[in-house]
This record gives sequence, C-alpha cells and structure tokens, in this order.
Amino acid sequence: MVIDHYGYFGIPGISYTASRWTRVIGRLSAPLFFFLTGYSGKFRFRWHTWCYAVFLFAANAWLGLRLTATSFESLIIILALNWGFQYIKFERINHWIFHIPIFVALVFAKDYFSGTLRIAYGSLPFTLAIAGYLTKRMHYMAKPWVIASMTHFAYVAVGVFAQTELQTRWICGLVAAEGVVFMFFNKLATSTEFKMFNKLGPIKDLLLYISRKALLVYVVHLMLFRLIQMKTWNW
Repeated sequence: MVIDHYGYFGIPGISYTASRWTRVIGRLSAPLFFFLTGYSGKFRFRWHTWCYAVFLFAANAWLGLRLTATSFESLIIILALNWGFQYIKFERINHWIFHIPIFVALVFAKDYFSGTLRIAYGSLPFTLAIAGYLTKRMHYMAKPWVIASMTHFAYVAVGVFAQTELQTRWICGLVAAEGVVFMFFNKLATSTEFKMFNKLGPIKDLLLYISRKALLVYVVHLMLFRLIQMKTWNW
C-alpha cells in the first residue's frame, strides 16, 4: 500500500517508469484490506471509528489536501461492510443459484458505485468482502467467490494500471497468487507461526503494530504523502 501510494503521489526521487511499477505492486493491498474485512468475525459499528473518520474528513478539507479517495471514504466503506454483515447472513444462502445473481449484480454495479456514488474501487470491496466472509465460515461457495472476485479485480486493475504487456502479466500473476492464498486462508490462519518470525525481536513488534494499526497507517501516510506533493509542486 505504501509502495503503491509512493508512486501515485510522485514523491521526489522516483521516476515515472518506476512509479508505474509501484502501482503494479500496490494491486496486492486493496484485496487484502477488503477480504479481511469480511473474514473478520466481529462486525460491530464502531462509533469511535466513525467519529475519527469525521475528524479526518474535516482535517482533509481544512488542510486542502484534495485527495481523490479520502481516508474518510475508506473508513466508511469498512464501516458499511461491518454494518451490512450484521444483518445479511450470506452463509445461510446455501444454493449456488442465488449466489450468481448477487455477484453479477455487484459486477454490473461497479461503474455506478465508482462513477455516481464515488466509492473507491466501485463494488469490488463488496465482492471481496463477501469472499472473505464465506471463507471464514467455510462455506462451499467461498472458493468460487474468491476466484470470481479476484478475476474481476484483475480485469479492472489491468485496464487502469497496466501500460505494457509485462505489467499486465505481473498484475495477473500477483492477483492470482493472492487469490490462491485467499482460497486456503483458513489453513494458513490455523498454522503455527514461523519460528524465524518469532526470532525477529523488535522487527516482529513493528510488523505486528503495522498490521494491527493498518487503518491508522493508511490515513497518516496518505496525508503525509499529499502534503509532500503540495510542498514540492504546489499542487
């Protein structure tokens, strides 16, 4: 995510070619965010997170950061998913024939979500989150949802970010590899930690902090990068 935005904001010292490749690498971040939102077993509407999002929205406006997709919006997507999963129990939809129209409707709603509602990634957060939700509950339709949602994500990502055939291959390869991880996420989650990871000491603590405070890291680095961009080029 940080690598992706480093190229997106054109931080001084990075070339245009290199920035395009950081965007290719960054295609791994969004699916993981949304998949884990659905994979989580807790879907409480956190009012303190809502208040934090409102504060960020006000700070973003006051500082004049003019972010394309604000931190407020990203928090709202996750809160909306949490709210929806409290009432919509997708694991109770047993027959595959009901899953198909839900997925197709979300795919066709992608442009409306992104163009009219101005939601980052359109309807992709919802398909990816449903895939995570079903994976957590070991639903028999979990793997088809993972495959379909990641295929759709790869298609959109290639259309937006790939400028060469090599970049197209890399995006498809990275998304496919991440999709395989999602398909077998339950087995990976129940396996023991690598012994080498436990020996990393302070590095392990840093990695755990970053992973557990991912939203905070997202918000802070996004604003810092935008401020650097404004300071450097007066945008």
